[in-house]
Amino acid sequence: MKLKKLWFAILVVFMMMCLWFKNTGMEQGQFWGVYGIGITIWFLGAVVINQKWLKAFYQEIEAKTHLLKENPKQYIKEMEGMLEGKKSPMLIALLVNNIGAGYMYQKEYEMARQKLLTVPEKGLKGSIAPIYYANLAQALYCSGKEEAFLKLLVLKAKELDLFQKMAKENPEWQVMVTSMDLYRMLAEGQKAEVNKILAEHPEWKQDENWKNELEIIKERLK
Repeated sequence: MKLKKLWFAILVVFMMMCLWFKNTGMEQGQFWGVYGIGITIWFLGAVVINQKWLKAFYQEIEAKTHLLKENPKQYIKEMEGMLEGKKSPMLIALLVNNIGAGYMYQKEYEMARQKLLTVPEKGLKGSIAPIYYANLAQALYCSGKEEAFLKLLVLKAKELDLFQKMAKENPEWQVMVTSMDLYRMLAEGQKAEVNKILAEHPEWKQDENWKNELEIIKERLK
């Protein structure tokens, strides 16, 4: 962040120098040549600095991922700290989505739903969108908003299909995909089919990734 501020300060100094050159009688053609080269160099430097900053930013988020399971309360605190001062809709969407995931791990499903609904839609770019809608679907169902959950599955089918493809490389996301299908069946009243599937997969009871999901499913089967 300090480097970005320094780079903008350099731009201000450069603009002031350009005005000074112009006022000292520099030929117009020469002036615009210097101005164009200077602005081009500054812009390219800004792009490089921004890319390095984003890389470091994403690495910082990745380094805190272990807290999501180990200490979700601390994870939420860390994400909220990183959110302070952010203006980019994409970065806000990413961080708020992570905060929502933290509340899901704390089983504060209503809080997760409320938080996720504050995500700016214009920030849902690239891979953020499918992950966000998968988290929102989970939060809607787990907070008791079954009708909204079913509507989301239809309205955001494209994004959720993409999440399903992304989940092939992530065991935890595979659980989310399977559990969302079970949630859908429960919301549609297919309890017998859900019980049958659970009976076919006793290994899920020993899988830590399934702990919260099975609690929700068993509660809704009552």
